Amino acid sequence: MAHKLHDMQMECVRKFVCCFMKPEHIPTNLQKLTIDSITDTSSHLPHKHIYIGYSKIKAPSKFMDKVLQGYMSAAQIMLKKLPTHNSTLVAFSAMDPDLTNDSVVMSNLEILGKKLDHFLTAEEKGPYKDEVRAYVNDKTLPPANDRVDKWWAQESVSSKYPILSKVTLAAFTVFHGPLVESAFSEMSRIINKQTNRMSVQMLNAYQTIKYELKASNSSALEFFRRKKTLKQTPSTPSYAGT
Repeated sequence: MAHKLHDMQMECVRKFVCCFMKPEHIPTNLQKLTIDSITDTSSHLPHKHIYIGYSKIKAPSKFMDKVLQGYMSAAQIMLKKLPTHNSTLVAFSAMDPDLTNDSVVMSNLEILGKKLDHFLTAEEKGPYKDEVRAYVNDKTLPPANDRVDKWWAQESVSSKYPILSKVTLAAFTVFHGPLVESAFSEMSRIINKQTNRMSVQMLNAYQTIKYELKASNSSALEFFRRKKTLKQTPSTPSYAGT
């Protein structure tokens, strides 16, 4: 989910650079990893320790030079392309209930409130900060054993921190992953020359139904089938003597 995007990026970078860099030269905070440190020869592993997969044959030195060059080029592209310094993704990571009791979490939740302040009324913006401080120092929060969005939506949390829950649940609606691309593909199947005047509301209805059917793994007939749609009307009473 959205609160894991930044951590997953950092983990991806870490796993990659450890294939050719010495562990002591990989900073704990990967946001401090620079292109200079990647290209610094003193930070590189010896050829025999650079990862190329399992092989019983010793790779030639020239081949390993090319492998190292490839690693460095790819790592530089990762640093340039991946939004590892994106403040929004960093703020999203603070929504993890396991990361309370930390001033950094408090700071990031306040940043999150500023980025999503259009979800708050003027009267809610002040109390939002108060709720953030109370939440970060709360020792009685329930464990997060389920999905994090469900954790924030549960009564014991949302009733205690209604404004903070409002912001976090809005943040969890951020659409990411491979479904983003598939959504555009679905859109191109619906909107064509004959339907180019379709309203946004109608397109949204189409997309919602499609994803509901996909999530339920059922056909339209199965999903919308209703049991006993026709009520049996009582028979007309008979009268004696008629």
